[in-house]
Amino acid sequence: MTNDLHQDFVNLPKQADLIFVAAPTGAGKDSLVIRLNHARPEKKYIELNMDMFRHYFNQFIPDVKLQDRTFAEQTSEFSYEMYYVVQEILLNEFPGTNIIITGTLWKTDWVEETFKRYKKSKNTDYKITLASLAVPEKDSAFSILKRYVSIVDNGIVGKAENGEIIYSKDFLPGSARYTNLDYHNATYDRFPKNLKYFQDMYQKGVLIDQMEVYRRSIKEADFSEDTLVYSSDNPAQSDITALDTVMKLRNSRSQITQDDIFSLFEILTAEKNQAYFKSQKVIEEIIFDLAEILGKQDILQKHLDRRNRRIAPDTDENGEGDPRR
Repeated sequence: MTNDLHQDFVNLPKQADLIFVAAPTGAGKDSLVIRLNHARPEKKYIELNMDMFRHYFNQFIPDVKLQDRTFAEQTSEFSYEMYYVVQEILLNEFPGTNIIITGTLWKTDWVEETFKRYKKSKNTDYKITLASLAVPEKDSAFSILKRYVSIVDNGIVGKAENGEIIYSKDFLPGSARYTNLDYHNATYDRFPKNLKYFQDMYQKGVLIDQMEVYRRSIKEADFSEDTLVYSSDNPAQSDITALDTVMKLRNSRSQITQDDIFSLFEILTAEKNQAYFKSQKVIEEIIFDLAEILGKQDILQKHLDRRNRRIAPDTDENGEGDPRR
């Protein structure tokens, strides 16, 4: 018996969807992808996610020592190469496939080139939707910390009797992609400008067929909730734009709770995770980033100053160091 992998191009779907889910890092793109799949099960979307490709890096290039702080930078070129290869395979060998792509809109060129590639498809008429996800700045910033510590917490099963960390079989140390607050803020600040670039493209009738905006769900795992707040196909919303809606959501009230903060600290201080966090040298930065997100950096700095004065060597009663040093 032989395997016949030849595609029946005659009977394949002539139309398909390309949804590009765009949001700054930490906004909840992965959750929105799950939600879209739940809402449209008949579409059977294939997801192209740069972060997904990153985790194959070590299988192809095993000699590189990975670190959470630099994981994104180390794997960036590789993930883009993988993305382009898989995209071309889908376009040429599996026409009619519904696709969801995720990105931060940090750069417009590769996104625009992606849209052009799908519009040029010889076998499939793609409807392109740019779906934005918007949350307040504090919420998305907090989410990047929560995501990082949760990945580590789920990846570490416990400690062996000799003190060695026991990892789950699918966790690769150094691949938990730590994202610092500066990078988050940069993607958050740039997003409206780049979204406007594509909104102008849509209004001119170029490449993009539909604009949508989603909010974050009230319950993170409740995928039945309707979170679509804007669609360019809705005649009742003809007097507003996707950018208007995004900015309104960004300026809405933060949903961070005391329970959220307590949960993060529980993971960060858990005994089984301590050695790993220390090896990645992230604990102090997470604390400072969290203080800045919550507007408590002044209080934290005063506490650290008092602590440093208590342990500083050779100080007089006024806390001044020995001038001869």
